[in-house]
Amino acid sequence: MRVETSDLTLSHASGPLSLDAVSFSLEEGSLCALQGMSGAGKSTLLGLIGGHIAPSSGRIFIDGLLLNPATLARVRPQIGQVYQDHRLVRQASVLANIAAGLAPTLPLWRALTHTFPAAVEARAAMLLDALGLETTLLR
Repeated sequence: MRVETSDLTLSHASGPLSLDAVSFSLEEGSLCALQGMSGAGKSTLLGLIGGHIAPSSGRIFIDGLLLNPATLARVRPQIGQVYQDHRLVRQASVLANIAAGLAPTLPLWRALTHTFPAAVEARAAMLLDALGLETTLLR
């Protein structure tokens, strides 16, 4: 997936800016790490890209598609985010936590029983491998 932002700004009603005119692009297949002090806007930027927060101004494109309320449902299943506090479900398996973002695209019985298609398991293994984590965690 290609991600591109253009002059992305988020301001709050009280006045301070969380992000100020952030523009960048990430090519498909690239890995990126956000680094900065607490309060620098890392989680805010991820929230904007994930469609959880609306920008005050600027634009976000996912694979060339402008992210907005009308396109969000189509784009969100392609986006996975891992925050510093992980936000994992402790009672769920590694596979179930990875596949949670796909839940809206799966039949309800698969999501509830954690019975995932082979393609989902293969994608989860690829993601773990790309992050340098053991794929044996899926078993």
